[in-house]
Amino acid sequence: MNVKFKPENNTFEIKDGLRTVYIVLIVLMFINILNGVIYFIGNRVPPFEFLHYLWICTGLASLVILWFFIFRKSSLSEVPLDQIRGVIEKKVLGKKKLLLQLKNGRTRDLPQMKTVSDHLTLRKIFEDAGFEIR
Repeated sequence: MNVKFKPENNTFEIKDGLRTVYIVLIVLMFINILNGVIYFIGNRVPPFEFLHYLWICTGLASLVILWFFIFRKSSLSEVPLDQIRGVIEKKVLGKKKLLLQLKNGRTRDLPQMKTVSDHLTLRKIFEDAGFEIR
């Protein structure tokens, strides 16, 4: 995990490549929705079959995931200290994970904590900056 606090800018610098992962996921969701639309334009059969319902479910799931990644998640590489509302600790599949909750309602994941010592180091960085971890 490569998180550094820069006191001269009052920002946290996070280098984890999350932006590229989110961009790939967003592009895949757009392609998935486009593929479903093309399927429905090409097959105008009034009685819906199983494949039609499958494409409808896939398209709706893609829309929900797309909305989630565009409006609820953040991939900032430099997060100003005044934009952070708090730090949240979650347990996912038995591993502890930290999230930055931003003032605009989004969350910034910190996904690359491979060991317990990485997690403790990251906790200490945020506690030293004055954040209470909930």
